Amino acid sequence: MAHLFADDTHTDLSLDFELGMQPYDYGDITTFSAAVDLSVAGMAQDCAECHVGGGPMEYVPAPTMDGRTSLRNIATSDVNGHGPITAANFTAWNYFIDTYDVDNDGDYREVLYNNWAVTGVMEMDCLLCHLEGYDYDARIAMLRDSKFDASRAVGAGIAAPNTIDWSDTDPDYGRVFYNSLVEDDGSGYAALSNTVRMAIKASPPSENCAFCHANMPGVDWKKRGDNWKKDVDAHWVIGCMGCHEAKTGSPIGTSGAASSSDLGLCDPAKGIAPYSSEWNPKDGTVKTCQDCHLRAGYDSGLDTYSADYGAPDPTGKHQAHGLLAKICQDGVDGVADASHLDIIDCSACHVRKISDEVWNTGGAVVDATGPDHEGRLTDHANEYVLRDMEENLCYTWQGGKIIASSALSTIFYRDKDDTGTDINNDGMLGGMDAPLMPDILQVDLDNGWTNISEDLAGIITPDDIQVRLNAMMTGLGSTSILLCNMTVPFKVTHNVSPAIYALGHSCGDCHGGSAGIFNGLYDLQGKHMDLSYNATQTTPLTRVNPATTNDLTDVHFNLKNKTNTRSIPRVVFHGQGNMPPVDRSEFLYEDNLTISVGNIRSVEDTVYTTRAGWVAYLNGITADPPTYPTANISVTGYSGTPYLHGYGIGCDVEAPGVDPDDPSTWGSCQMVWDMIDCDVYDTLTFEATDVGPGATYTWNFADGGGQASGISVDHTFNLLGVCKVILTVQDMWGMVDQKMIEVNVERP
Repeated sequence: MAHLFADDTHTDLSLDFELGMQPYDYGDITTFSAAVDLSVAGMAQDCAECHVGGGPMEYVPAPTMDGRTSLRNIATSDVNGHGPITAANFTAWNYFIDTYDVDNDGDYREVLYNNWAVTGVMEMDCLLCHLEGYDYDARIAMLRDSKFDASRAVGAGIAAPNTIDWSDTDPDYGRVFYNSLVEDDGSGYAALSNTVRMAIKASPPSENCAFCHANMPGVDWKKRGDNWKKDVDAHWVIGCMGCHEAKTGSPIGTSGAASSSDLGLCDPAKGIAPYSSEWNPKDGTVKTCQDCHLRAGYDSGLDTYSADYGAPDPTGKHQAHGLLAKICQDGVDGVADASHLDIIDCSACHVRKISDEVWNTGGAVVDATGPDHEGRLTDHANEYVLRDMEENLCYTWQGGKIIASSALSTIFYRDKDDTGTDINNDGMLGGMDAPLMPDILQVDLDNGWTNISEDLAGIITPDDIQVRLNAMMTGLGSTSILLCNMTVPFKVTHNVSPAIYALGHSCGDCHGGSAGIFNGLYDLQGKHMDLSYNATQTTPLTRVNPATTNDLTDVHFNLKNKTNTRSIPRVVFHGQGNMPPVDRSEFLYEDNLTISVGNIRSVEDTVYTTRAGWVAYLNGITADPPTYPTANISVTGYSGTPYLHGYGIGCDVEAPGVDPDDPSTWGSCQMVWDMIDCDVYDTLTFEATDVGPGATYTWNFADGGGQASGISVDHTFNLLGVCKVILTVQDMWGMVDQKMIEVNVERP
């Protein structure tokens, strides 16, 4: 948290490009220390472990791209009309809180000056993504020491860092010693050896993506339990870029402007999630399931496909299981106008995270009461805050569709002193402030603590919590420090299981008391965590739906109902006593449906007013697996003679006991009336066998008579010769069958 610009009301690292953007000067070291926990240099030490560089870790932004100032030059150049930013200016651009103790003096709360001309800056590190075998741990070690220039060469394995102690004046501090992988090109210039050049890949290796995005301790492992393993994702063979490279025809730009809808030259295509997207025009550019499996990536203007890797078309399978039948509703009005696929995202059925290996874990809790073993000021990786991921997801709404989600709950301290204390000096009074993380760290260090879940091996009692709260109140100078929680159900799309494991093979996969989709308990705590507390030790996260009910909630406000008209308020922590598991339906529906969506009407025209009633209805849905309808045709009105044809090996229509009108006598033959004679200008009546409610019947006449619909139609033949008549039957499940009959039209 830090003010970046003088006219910026934000207290985080968000940017408003419409402002004048003169750097904000705190004036002195005391004021800076009291109001900042994460400045730009601190972000480069910490957050940059999973960021490739560039942006505000390389430049001070300006209203125009050409107006940016390199951080290397801020001490000598004008910065957005402010003048140079020197050591005499205490800004978020040149000072930081030493939470990683870069100078090794044991003081984690001191303010240090970052001379970017000495430390270097976070330039875009191309090899981070493109070099096979890149050493991420070595890079992170450089970042923690504020050797930002060195991080790129050391991470690439082409150099070793110097051993100079922290200095903001020694020009050698950020320099490196190149090894034999850097050669003289014969002209006195350095060049990468063939060994390095051969390891640079045009398309980033998936293992490089996985370090930040999947596998422990990557951010998407923490949020979603993502693991990049061959035996846990059906798409492993095509790699990350199989989906995340730009689609054919996607606009590629070079402006670098955040407002541009073009993908940058180094931008992977992105998805769109309810909580963690960047919310810019580049969201939703990733290849979707439909782009490959339904060839939706075809661009008729370009006459070409984006690569679809020969993905199988699942339409037939979906149809066979009734998933295309219009038996659902896209709203809550009871009108059956949608199929299952219209209201359920692919991920909800196909992401199961099937594997019982020990690595198949993800984050359940982020413990922000203290640092982890690497010095990060929150812990999301100790064994007590993790959950097993196998078939352990919850479900939420996005854009009117059910998506697979994984709920991550962050437990943190908040100051509830409503008398006017501004504990983090952000200028906002009235309580509910989060204390600065370095202040929390100092209290932990003074007491010999890390974080509460690690220190107490996951078993946390109200007495344990009170000890921590008392220490925080004493150390932070507040009378009311309480625990708070924010639960965020992150969208899950990776670790797609083979189709054989997908939900939807039968109604009972999702509907039914033991199915666990619309009901079933979902743990919010870690697998080896037992957290209990008194109601007086906690405070709620916020209120939602202020225009109507003004509800308390501990869950992110973007947990929306099906119609996206209200947040679903869930108090899952405050006052609960032990952070109990939630019923999965609680993330899909409010308890009072009348308030939420004005009740839900089933397709059978029954009105439901409560979540419990609606879920009971959903779990009571049973149906036999759909089977293909049989399209049969009977014809009347012809003046000629029908011919009976048999299909099947050994069929004999004249064999003793075979009755063309009695299917029980046909044996292995499939018998149909497949040709009739009629006179020209005869009007024949064609009638299909009724296959049930909701079915459609379409007739195609090959004599130029076009198409007709209905279970029974009349048709007059005006042309001589053999005319094919094709009946297509589609039942309520979307299952289709066809039958053809030939009509031999003759002169009378």
